[in-house]
Amino acid sequence: PFMYDATIALGLAACSAANNATSSGAYFDGATHFEHFKQTTFQGATGEVSFDPVTGTRDVASAQSLVLNFFPPENSNNNSNATTADGITVRQHVSSAAHYVNGKW
Repeated sequence: PFMYDATIALGLAACSAANNATSSGAYFDGATHFEHFKQTTFQGATGEVSFDPVTGTRDVASAQSLVLNFFPPENSNNNSNATTADGITVRQHVSSAAHYVNGKW
């Protein structure tokens, strides 16, 4: 989903730069594209997408990531059951390994 949002951001920035182009034919250079990219905000697959206006990196407030570990349960009190399409029951335990939100893990 992050790659999808990055691609959409570049496309939206290109549309914005083309709409604001002063020359005929809507041509723009890389610097203009980057300036419009830094101003791009939208609701993407990973949530609200926005960028640092100086560096162009993803704004830490808009980038969240969760790393999960799936492993066999240690005891029967900590189980989650899932049934596959062919009727096999799988027992697993889910543990949050890391959560990145607001620029911190």
